[in-house]
Amino acid sequence: MSKADELRLLRDAIKSFPDALAVWSADGRLIACSDLYARLAAATPAGNNAAEIQSSDGRWLRRTLRPLEGGGSVELVADVTELRRAEQASRFLAYHDALTGLPNRRLLDDRLRQAIRLAQRRDRVVATLLVHLDDFRQVNDTLGQGAGDEVLREVAQRLSACVRKADTLARAGAGEFALVVCDLKDGADCRVVADKLLQALAPEFRAGGRRLKLAVSVGISLFPSDGGDGEALLRNADAAVLRAKQLGRNQVRFFGR
Repeated sequence: MSKADELRLLRDAIKSFPDALAVWSADGRLIACSDLYARLAAATPAGNNAAEIQSSDGRWLRRTLRPLEGGGSVELVADVTELRRAEQASRFLAYHDALTGLPNRRLLDDRLRQAIRLAQRRDRVVATLLVHLDDFRQVNDTLGQGAGDEVLREVAQRLSACVRKADTLARAGAGEFALVVCDLKDGADCRVVADKLLQALAPEFRAGGRRLKLAVSVGISLFPSDGGDGEALLRNADAAVLRAKQLGRNQVRFFGR
């Protein structure tokens, strides 16, 4: 077999290769590529030489270049879309509640720290509200966890409709949600927010094929008067929740009042 025949055979083998593969000359010319590589190349932006690129169909591709002893290189392209999605899901779940999609306690603590730093620079007030679903344990006990999950998801949706984009609504516990209201002139404004939360949760819920109403207790603590850090604000908001529960159903109480 002549050298030309050998080269032709090699090119045919590369073109029919099932994975995305290309062979480049030392001066950057494409010698041959597989059919899959040609299709992927047609769907990617021209001139993009990043290690990972996103093609026009939304897939993520990872490029690997391996130098050849005689000059030039072999390029391998792998579809890592599912891997990227799994990584993104893992990062999301590290900071968000899997059931409601809201920030979890870890992200809540971080947002509280950020809100406090901003308030210190601008001489403003931060309000931390804890919304406790007083009857939630009974929902799980009588209707089952599936019904309880339905209630929690709807609670999250109703509360989300009441808050500003600049604020943080998080799931703080099994039947508890937290709201960080930042950049306030004074603490009085957050009473209006608390009343909106109560009103949002007042209508009946449907879960497990039944209608039910929830009693809700809301506790509020303020920075800087009620605590100098997030841990103190959450602890004192929880104390205010306990006081609200002692005073009856659907109550709002500020810490220390």
